[in-house]
This record gives sequence, structure tokens and C-alpha cells, in this order.
Amino acid sequence: MKIKIILTFIILLFLINRLNCQTIVPTTPQPRNVLLEEFTGINCGACPYAHAIIADFHNDYPNRFYSIAYHVGSTAMPLAGQPDYRTDYGFYIENQTGLVGYPSGTVNRHVFPGLESIAGHTAMYKEQWDDAINIIMQQIAPVNITINAQFNYTTRTLDLLVEVYYTSNADSSINKLNIALVQNYVKGPQAELYHNSSFIAPDGQYYHMQMFRNFITGQWGIDIPETTTGSFYDTIIHYQIPTNFYNIPVDLSNLEIVAFVCEGRQEVLNATSVQLPRADFDIAALHCYAPHFTCTNISDISLLVKNKGYQTISSLDISYKINNGMTHTIHWSDNLSSDSLINITIPNISLNTGLNNIKIWTENPNNNIDKNPINDTANANINVFHPDILPPYLQDFSSITFPPSTIVIADNQPDGKTWQRDLASYENVGSAKIEFYYIQEGNTDDLILHSIDLSNYNNPTLSFFRAYRQYDGYITHNDMLQIDISTDCGNSWNTIWSKGDSALATGIPMMSSFTNPLSDEWQQEIISLINYKQTNVIIRFRAISDNGNNLFIDNIKIDENNSIADNDYPPIIIYPNPADDKIILKLSNNYINSIINIYDSKGQCIYKGNYETNKNITCDSWPNGIYFIKINNEIENNINKIIIQH
Repeated sequence: MKIKIILTFIILLFLINRLNCQTIVPTTPQPRNVLLEEFTGINCGACPYAHAIIADFHNDYPNRFYSIAYHVGSTAMPLAGQPDYRTDYGFYIENQTGLVGYPSGTVNRHVFPGLESIAGHTAMYKEQWDDAINIIMQQIAPVNITINAQFNYTTRTLDLLVEVYYTSNADSSINKLNIALVQNYVKGPQAELYHNSSFIAPDGQYYHMQMFRNFITGQWGIDIPETTTGSFYDTIIHYQIPTNFYNIPVDLSNLEIVAFVCEGRQEVLNATSVQLPRADFDIAALHCYAPHFTCTNISDISLLVKNKGYQTISSLDISYKINNGMTHTIHWSDNLSSDSLINITIPNISLNTGLNNIKIWTENPNNNIDKNPINDTANANINVFHPDILPPYLQDFSSITFPPSTIVIADNQPDGKTWQRDLASYENVGSAKIEFYYIQEGNTDDLILHSIDLSNYNNPTLSFFRAYRQYDGYITHNDMLQIDISTDCGNSWNTIWSKGDSALATGIPMMSSFTNPLSDEWQQEIISLINYKQTNVIIRFRAISDNGNNLFIDNIKIDENNSIADNDYPPIIIYPNPADDKIILKLSNNYINSIINIYDSKGQCIYKGNYETNKNITCDSWPNGIYFIKINNEIENNINKIIIQH
């Protein structure tokens, strides 16, 4: 990766234009643009807040605001299996800021008295960025900068024409031209990514934006010879873009070039940016949509594609493999204009029993080569529940493989946080854990068991152990676990058990993350399945987050149990949850004469009535949100949480 200043025919033409006073850079005074350099990391829980703030600045100040995100410091250090987004250049930039925590940022590398994290230094917390930006935007820049880019996708060669013009004297005679490459839409992990839900990709990963990749002009830029009024400087830079930076692949369709002029290594006098020119043919496979599970060996899938090139696409080949088997190809033809999206369905693909990993990719747009193949591929998993497994069934999560072959995990509002294996356990080693502590309020995550044949059992039962503590903060957070059953391959579900709030807890509340259940904090639940003595029974453990604390389950068992009487059912069943147009209550005889009160999240009672068998409560006009159902049978009060989601 070398920089070459080359004299070409382009330069000769430019010199002729210059003699005729034809330049691309303005020569009249212009407002000063903003460059925000952010210091962030994938294991920084507060960083998604900062990313959302920066995205708003980009939207609010088009062509005036530019940013670079350096992954640096302790929160950027990757954990096992995580990518490493750190760079050497970013480390040295960070060292001159005086930052004391992450996320932090500098605005034009300027010291703003009263806004700094440490007096006399450039680093500021995200709360101060807006004030600093407004100060800069009120100023006139002493220098204008314009950049023009040409790119050859075959040779990966970038040609940059940069022009600089001084409309007034710079305060320093030492000025540097800096040119950075940043990449947008880099998919990867991010702590507490739900704080910036607009950056969550369809597969639950996080889109990292303006990620710094390299300085084409080196760590501190190249010298600008003259910095007085009327001085003009231009250069052409020839640069070959590699296939990856620090082992992170380069997606050419999402590269951006940021150019700025500094006084020495600090004060940014002005900045601008330009996207890498588009290829003629660049089809991106954004996401493969597939059901989490199916009960037959045939299923449809679909692929969301985007035309990132400038040519309209009229034909395209889509190929896929299942579990690295043979390649299947379909031909698509229609019209997909530049920047347009389309979801292409592939019907009736043949699947294997168990887990199916699907790799799907695009090729041959308009019978041409896709110039940016890095974004052509997507992946999905489908688990085939066919045929039914036979009981007895035991899952103790002792295997390091997760999810096990007989379980499917569904991250219903993709946030990268869902059921995972943990070493804590009731016995042996291993359990399934859901980290409500890090999951946004209202999100649901499912752990779904392979369909089972209960037709030959007289008294089938489901049992499992759970461990949970509530989060005891400024307010009480009330997470919930419910168990649902489907007998039609997931088209409909009945709730057979649910517990939330203090009823779910097996230990005392705590303010920190619940990570290691004590032996006496594991409690067993035994649930009758006597109403489901048939084939194709699918059981779902649904975790409903209130951003509280962590829940563990272990030793899931389905077996015959003659000790449970036919009428020994859960005393309170509330379903569906989330609900749309109605809530169904099923209460045992002890609760037949109960008073039912329903409260919204503000504590206002919105419904009051007496219970009747299989009571249906209409809720189609209620706003989406969390509600609390209080059931009073004159002996005890039972409070359950339900989500309304239309």
C-alpha cells in the first residue's frame, strides 16, 4: 500500500484548466465544516448512544458534517471470537486527545473551554458535541477543500484529485492534507446495541458506520507548501485499495473518502468527503429470510438484494447450497434500478432432517461480472422437525454445542442477544441463559424444542429447573417466562404456563448482573401435558424482557408421570402473550370468583371485571405496551405482565 504522486494526462488537463482559472475548489470564503472524530469500541455499552447521536448529525447537517470512528482502547479489545477493528493509526490519534473514557470525541481537534473532558484537551463526552459543532458551524473557514475520485474496480486503483484554496491566512504555516478511508455498514458485534436499534442488521448483528480503515496520506498527512491568502495547492494521489484492512474485508460499495486540512497535527481547518464511485454492476445480498423451523422437508426461502451499481439489472442468477452440498441455481429476470431493493423468493427447496445451513449468493448480473463480490453472499438456518422425536426427552445442556440439535433459538427482535449456553447448572455443567439484563424491554426470545410424539403416553409431563433474580434498581424490572404449545407446526400457540416478576424469582433481588445461581436457587417446575397426547407437539420457552436480570433454565425433561393428577394444571393461564385483539384467561377453581383489574404502565386501571370461565378480554383498541393483570381471589393477589402488540 504505497502512495504515488503521478504525472498523467489528467494532470496535464488539470494544468490547462488551471491556467484558464478553471478549478473544482471554490475560491470565495465558505462556512467551516465539522469533522467529529469518535473513539469507540464493540464492548462499550454506552457507544450505541453516541452512534445514534452522530447519525442524527449526519442527517441534520448534510454536506457540513463528517465523522470518523476509531476503534481504540479497552472497550475495542475483542473478546474470544470477536473481530478486531483496532488500527495503529487510531491509537496515535487517540493519544493526543486527553480522553478519559469511551465513547469520547473531538470536534475539529479544537479545544473548547468548558466542554472538555480534561481542561486544555480536545476530547469531549457525547453530551458536549452539539455545542461544539454549533460553534464551528458559525465560523468561516480559512481554507476550502474539494476532492474528486475515480476508481477502477478491475485493478482496485483509486485516483484522487484534491484541491485546496486559502481565502485567508492560516494561523500556522505548517498545514497538512489528510485523506482517510472509512467504511460504512460493517456488520459485527456491539455491546448493548439495542440502544441504537436503527443500526441493527436483519440478522441481529450491528452496522458499524464511518469505521476508520486507513490514512492514505499517512499518520499525520502531507505538507501544504503555502498557507496564505490566495494560495492554491493541488495533488493527484494514486492508491490501490487492498482486499482487507487488518483482516477486515473491504466492501467497496460502502467505502467513503474523508479529506481534511490540519494545522500541524491538531486544529482541523476544514473537511469534506466523497463516496467511492459506484461500479456498473454491484448486487448485494442483504439478508436471507427463512423460517426458524419447519415440519416438512420442503420450504420456501427468500433473498433480499439491493442494486448498488449504477446499471439497471434485468437478469440475475441466484445459487444456494445446503450443508455444503451440491449447488442449485435459479435464474431471475425483471428490472431492478440503481439503489432499489427486491425480495426474491425461492420456492420448495429440499431440506434434510435436523439443522440445514443455507449459503446463498448472487452472480452474473446482466450476464456480467459483479465488481464487488464481497457483498454477494448471505446465510440462514432452518431446522426440520420431521419426523417427531419420541419421549422420554432430556436436555441438560452439558454439550458445548449450542443450540443442541433438538432446539431452535429465535431472536424475534434481532438484537444479537438471545438464549445462550452458560456453565452454571442445576447439576452436571451447562444451562440455557437469557440475559434480560442486556435486552431491551418488550423483546421476546424463544427456545423451541423439536416436535415430539406424545400419543403413546398416558400422563405426559414437562419439567425443568429455573434460577432467576429480579433486578433491584431505581425501579423494579419485571421479566417473564412463559411456555407455549403448538400442535400445528407453529401456526398457533397456547400458553400453558407463565411466571413473571417476583413469582419467577428464586432468589433475592440484586443490582448487578445475576451470573452464578446458588444450589438452593434452582427451583423445579412440573407441568401436565395431558391435553396434548398426540403427535407433532412443539414446546416453546418464551422469554419476555423487561430489561431486568438474567434467567437460567436446566434439565428440561418430557416423560410419563403418573404422580400428577389429570386436573393438576397451572392455576393461572394468560395467553396469547404478546396479545393483539384479545386476552384469554383460564383460571383454576380457586380463582373462579376473582376480581380482574388491568393496569397500564402508568398504573392507571383500564379494565375491571369478574372472572368467567375462559374469559376473553377485548384489547384491540389498547396502545402497544406493557400491562399488568391483577387477579384477586380474596385470599391472595396475583400479578402477571402481558404485552399488547398489534
